[in-house]
Amino acid sequence: MITRTLAAALVAALALPALAEESKRPLALIALIDNHNSDPTKGAIADFAGRQATGLANLRGAYKRVRWLTGQDATYVNFFKEIKQAAEDGFVIDVFIEGHGSPEVLVCQGGRNIRGKDVRKELYLQGGERIRLVYMMACYGSTLNDDWIAVGAKAVTGHLEVNAIPVFHLPVFLTHWVRGDDAKAATVAGYKFGAQMGKSKLYQTLTQWFQGEKLTDKEVEEESRVVFAGQNLRISDVPTKESEDAWAVEAILGDLGAAEK
Repeated sequence: MITRTLAAALVAALALPALAEESKRPLALIALIDNHNSDPTKGAIADFAGRQATGLANLRGAYKRVRWLTGQDATYVNFFKEIKQAAEDGFVIDVFIEGHGSPEVLVCQGGRNIRGKDVRKELYLQGGERIRLVYMMACYGSTLNDDWIAVGAKAVTGHLEVNAIPVFHLPVFLTHWVRGDDAKAATVAGYKFGAQMGKSKLYQTLTQWFQGEKLTDKEVEEESRVVFAGQNLRISDVPTKESEDAWAVEAILGDLGAAEK
């Protein structure tokens, strides 16, 4: 009940009225959510709040196709299959990953994880060229930034190191992104909100209850650093051949600090 109440409050706070102009090409959202095995509390919050935010985006027409891979569906095979199918069907693809990670690794169900070299092997000239945005909340997600860019992604966000408060970032990012904010602004909004919630008494009580420890404010801020690479796109932007050839790679931290890869 606490989990659903917290997630519902988050979703209610994200009910923003404006919606970006629809892209000239149909958009697909592919989300890989795997937080359940080691932390059921964070997993339940992420799943519930993320589904609500994604449903909001879908109902408002931002995405013509939404694939939400969670629980036992969050596998290596399913993830790449959905991306390749969306590319074959002519979609511009945005990828969202909420789960566990380590350097050069994104954790999946089924025992087969995604490594940086797997991204290149599976998607180079096999759908990667259709990917516009990749947003990763996994620990050390930024270690795969260059792999996503190598296969064709236009903008990539990845966490710098350990991310202990990931569950709030995706819904906030997605809501700002759908309403028309640029990728940088949406990223900063997600992390600022995540840090704010991470410092809250309710979240600290929950983490101490389920994990036996609390984070200090400094630890919350240090674990909210993110690396952004690529073009600062909006949801209405359609990549062109010219934009694909002109990369501007940089690091951001917003109000929480800077991090360079």
